[in-house]
Amino acid sequence: MERLRNPLILLLATGLAACASAGGSRSARCELRPMDSVHVQGTALYRECAVDVRAELLNPTTPIDFRPSGGRTCYSAMIEFVVDTAGAPELATARVVRSNSDDLARALLAALPQWRYRPARRAGAAVRQLVQLQRAVALVAVRAGSLPSPSSRPPC
Repeated sequence: MERLRNPLILLLATGLAACASAGGSRSARCELRPMDSVHVQGTALYRECAVDVRAELLNPTTPIDFRPSGGRTCYSAMIEFVVDTAGAPELATARVVRSNSDDLARALLAALPQWRYRPARRAGAAVRQLVQLQRAVALVAVRAGSLPSPSSRPPC
């Protein structure tokens, strides 16, 4: 039985990698879900896997006004929103997908108007794309004047 399990795991891992790299795939997995219908607003909308070129964040170093509270060492949040054909996030479509910190989620939503994207493209034309953006913040205590070692960083 152990001999069968290893090839199955390898096959499964290979299949996942293929799905992750199939950016232009138009499979059923790329169909919009019923909950995505709130984003459609009468104009075509595509998931990342249904476009030829994904929307690309042009200013990833835009500061986020987040002040940790609550004693955690790891904070994370994922938001979802539509990037329009000009590369601007559609603010009315933004929502929190998951988060372990309401403060970080609010900070991401507040920073959203500052972000600019290269619009997604499908068949050569700019299209609206549903984007998920995840950010994590890890807090590490270090002595003044020193840098944290890679081993002291908590996983987030």
